[in-house]
Order: sequence, then structure tokens, then C-alpha cells
Amino acid sequence: MKRMLAALLAILLALPALCGAAEAAETAELVFSSYEGGGPEYQVAIEDPEIAACACRTEYDDPDGAEILDAGYRIIYTFTGLKPGTTRLTVTQSSPLVERYDAAYTLAVDEGLNVSLSLDGPRVLTGFAYSRFGELAYDGYQIARAADGYRVSVNNGPFRKLDPAVADALCQVIETWDLFRWDGFDESMSDVLDGEGFSLEILFSDGASIRAWGDNAFPEDYFEAAGELQDILEDISPSPTLMLDGLLDFLADLAPERRELTVGADVAFGDITDFYYTYNPSSFPPEYQRYRFYVEDGTRFFFHETREGDGWPLTEEDVTVSGTAELTEAQWAQFCDCLNGGTVRDREEHLETGDAGPWLYLYWNGDAGECQEFSFASWEKREAFEALCEALVAAQ
Repeated sequence: MKRMLAALLAILLALPALCGAAEAAETAELVFSSYEGGGPEYQVAIEDPEIAACACRTEYDDPDGAEILDAGYRIIYTFTGLKPGTTRLTVTQSSPLVERYDAAYTLAVDEGLNVSLSLDGPRVLTGFAYSRFGELAYDGYQIARAADGYRVSVNNGPFRKLDPAVADALCQVIETWDLFRWDGFDESMSDVLDGEGFSLEILFSDGASIRAWGDNAFPEDYFEAAGELQDILEDISPSPTLMLDGLLDFLADLAPERRELTVGADVAFGDITDFYYTYNPSSFPPEYQRYRFYVEDGTRFFFHETREGDGWPLTEEDVTVSGTAELTEAQWAQFCDCLNGGTVRDREEHLETGDAGPWLYLYWNGDAGECQEFSFASWEKREAFEALCEALVAAQ
């Protein structure tokens, strides 16, 4: 009997150690890039929230990012398993200044509550910026994915159409040399008098990114991979022998005829899903105001956010007033009346700087992610809209 009690006591004493020795379940992360004052915003929706939980945090790319105008940052979503199962995960990117898209994932949690994510569909290149600098002169390249294909700018020149095969070739180099290993590389050898440096930023449709910079310091396999990138990019450099007829065709292609539809006639009020009003002047003290009307699961909402601080950029810590309210039928009707007669046009590249806005974007069923730039029918309609927003804020 004493031996049995001793054995039982030994097991009980060992339990805490055994429990502590159990390995923690693995989480999964998604990382997206943005910047203060107009960068994309992300929303995550888990179809079955009983399977996994989501937490979000923000990290600046630069340790002093809070003191830098338009500072870039990363939005990091961490998923923790709650019970075994598989569900759908949707990430929605929205912003008045960039193309909106949804990315779908399969989220799986195993018996050990380990979480795994797999993108539903191929990973697509959405942004690419690359330059080399130093004793030799190199061209700088910017590639962006638009609604109708890719565009390229060489040496900060005008954007023009790009053969999608070029993007495919760049992706092949990224995969072959596993350039994801370069992410976060940031080194310099300041005592070298000549040589070269580089800057690279790559973005993908699922939020994955690669950021690397070096000045006479380079990540592993840099010259081999850079040589292959250079071979691909040099073929798209602008030709010095471009003739007048070709130039006119090129300029016409850059500025295609834009659609213009009237809200209330071509765009039905029942099709409206989202509307953004963003006012963002670079003044002192800085200010940032956003109003949003949107429909979610058949319910209509109003959202507002004001940021004020001592300097740019304004972060979430500078939010002074914010709130969300469900709209009545009468309030939604007032909103629709403000938009009535206004127009939506196809999105285009905006190169102006210092514009305070307001930036106006309307999302609606049938816009195909293109026809979203909104203009009020008159100054009176805009004033009525701003008065409605101020009244809705005051009522909260």
C-alpha cells in the first residue's frame, strides 16, 4: 500500500513538469504593408470563428517611423487555433487610393491546434520597385498591377503597358533564388569610396512582401540574381529611337477614354456597398478626417474617425474621435440624396502631391473594381453630405 501511495505521489509531482514540457501549438501569420495617411486598410473575416481566433498588431518599418511623414508599417495578423477543423478566411483590402481586392485562404487547425494557411489561388505580383546606384548608371523600374494588366515606369517616367510575361519572368527569378531570404536586409559599408548599392521592394496579392536595401553590402546570391533581373528589365527600357507616330500611339494608350456613370440613373442606390470620404491636409497642426457609409450583411452603417497630433504621420494613437452607428432608413435616404446626380468614373493614376482632398470613392455591385472615383453633382450636394456627417457624429 505504501508503495502504491509513493508511486501515485511521484506521478502527481511529475504532472506539472509533464504539462510544462508540452509543446505550444503553432500559430500562423499574415503580414501586409501600408503607410500612414492613405495607405490600404485590411479587414479579416473568419467564416467559423470557433475554429480560430485572430489578433492584430502594427510594426513600423523604421524604428523612428512615428516621426517620419508617410511612414510605412506592417500589419501583422496572428491566428491561434481553438479547435480542430477547416474554415475559410477572407482578407479585404480597401482604400480610397489603391485598387480594392479580396484574398481568400483556407485556414486549417489540426488536433494539436496547430494552424496552417493556404492561399486559394495563385500568388500574384502586384508591385515591384528596383534600382541600382553607384559608379555605373542603371535605370530604375517601378511596376504596378492595375485592373487591366501591368504598368511600368522607367526612371520615374510615365507609366505604360507591360507585357505580363515580364512579370512572370521576374517571379521566376524570385522563386529560383528565393529572394524572400532578402526581406529585411538593410546594411551599408560607408567606408567604401565607390562600388554600388541597390533598393528592392516587391509586393504580392496575398500581402507577402520583400524589402531590401544595401550600400556596398549585399545579401546572399545578390549579383547572380540581380544580373538575371537586369537582363529582364533592360528589355523594357524606353527606346531612344521612338518616332512621333509611335509616341502619339503610346500617349493615347496611356489615357484611354474613361467611363462616367451617373448615380441614381446608371448606378442604382440599392447596389451601393461602400463610400469613402477622406480629407487629409498636410497642415500644422495636422488633421485627418474620414467618413464612411457601408452595407454589411444587409445592415447600413456610418463610420467616422478624426486624427489630430503635433506632427506627421498621424497614427491610431492620434485618434481623438471615432465611432460607428447603424443608420435608419431616413438617414440612408439622406445619404443617397447627397449622392444623387453625382458621377463615378474609372480609376486613374494620380501623380499630384500635397492635395488635401477630399478623396471620394464609391463601391457598388457591378463596378468591377474600376469605376469608383466619385464627384458630387454640385457644391451644395457636397455641403449637404458634410452636414449630414457632422449631424451623425454629434448624435453619437
